[in-house]
Order: sequence, then structure tokens, then C-alpha cells
Amino acid sequence: MSSLPTRKLVTGDVIQLEEGDKISADGRLVESQSFYVDVSILTGESLPVSRSAEPVAENIRASDAANLIFAGSTVAAGRGVAVVFATGTHTEFGQVAPLDVLQHSLIWLGIAVEWVLMLSIIYSPTLRKIFTTASLQPWQYLALLACPPLVLMADELRKRFLKLQKVA
Repeated sequence: MSSLPTRKLVTGDVIQLEEGDKISADGRLVESQSFYVDVSILTGESLPVSRSAEPVAENIRASDAANLIFAGSTVAAGRGVAVVFATGTHTEFGQVAPLDVLQHSLIWLGIAVEWVLMLSIIYSPTLRKIFTTASLQPWQYLALLACPPLVLMADELRKRFLKLQKVA
């Protein structure tokens, strides 16, 4: 078997996994030897769960199927071979993790509304009386106003940085 970058994995590829490997795509195990996976990123399970190549009933949830492995999890012990059935945003992790364009727009809309409201409170004596109990100077309101958007932007930059590291 040859090594392949994560971004080049496609449905039907066969991946070989061993202890310490990060699972890059959803797959169905076809071979396994004492195979345990840390799925805490998806389920919150504190202990690694056993996975095997044994067939499972058809009417169970994907997360409960003992022969499935999921992107984002890590091999805790053992070895296994799996056939990829989902990659990227089509994986279980991909369905949970990313924000779509609408969600990003709503975040920025929330920031814009916050700015408008805070600036209105700062510069409108009537609104200042309604919304405030402490008398702060305008620069203090602006300092308070800047905190939430800075935290959101820092978090977005952190996510993009992590995404770039995964690609490289």
C-alpha cells in the first residue's frame, strides 16, 4: 500500500490503520486486530471503543455500528483495514463540524447589530438612560463593544489556521 494525502482520499479507497493514526475519512472495517478507536471528538466517550470487521445489524445507528470508523477519531490500539465510504463534509464529523455560509453570515450580522446597538446607546442620551445603570465614558463603551467581535474573529482565525495545518 502507498501513502496518500488526506485530501486525495475518495470513496472506495482502502486505508490501513494502526495505533496513533488519525482517521481521515469514514470507513467500514474489512480487517481488524484488537482495534480500538478514540471517538471522543464525536461522542464524548472518555474511553476508546472497540471496533471490528464483524457484520452488524442493518437497523442500528451508524455511530453504534462496531464495524464503522469515523473521520476525526484516532486509533487507540490495534491494526485495521477499512474501505472509505465518505470523505470531507460528507463524513459524520463533517456534518457536525463546519459552519455553512448562512451560519457565518448570521455571526457577522450579530456583530453588526451589536455595534449598532452599542453605538446607539453611547451617542443617544435617551437610550443610555434606558440601557445603563453605570455612567461610563464613550471610550469605555467602545472598549466593551470591541471585546466580543475580537473574540469571534480570533476564534475564526484559529479555525482557519488549524484547517490550513490539516491540509499541509
